[in-house]
Amino acid sequence: MRTYPDLVERLRAPIVDGYAGARLPDWSAATSTSLRVSVQPVSTTEDTDSRQTTVQRWQLRAPSAADLVSSDRIRWRGLVLEVDGDVEVWDPTRPRRGHLACLLRLAVDGD
Repeated sequence: MRTYPDLVERLRAPIVDGYAGARLPDWSAATSTSLRVSVQPVSTTEDTDSRQTTVQRWQLRAPSAADLVSSDRIRWRGLVLEVDGDVEVWDPTRPRRGHLACLLRLAVDGD
């Protein structure tokens, strides 16, 4: 069994000047890099109070040398997912056992 069986695309957007001087990511100019990772389901929640919203989360694990930061997005199985929170480094002193981990998030509004 492969430790990192999933092939994903890491999307990284350049930061540009937006309205009123705000610094914003330009996703239309994002670069793409392939990464070998493991993606596992974590949870799905629904909010039906004000409007129907479904939030799905997955955990991504990658080798400790992977170039991944919290502002990146991940394309996996046709979905574009946001990194949800920080990218955590697990045991970087042991490269063969160390890895990166983060949560991925997809929110779908059911208007």
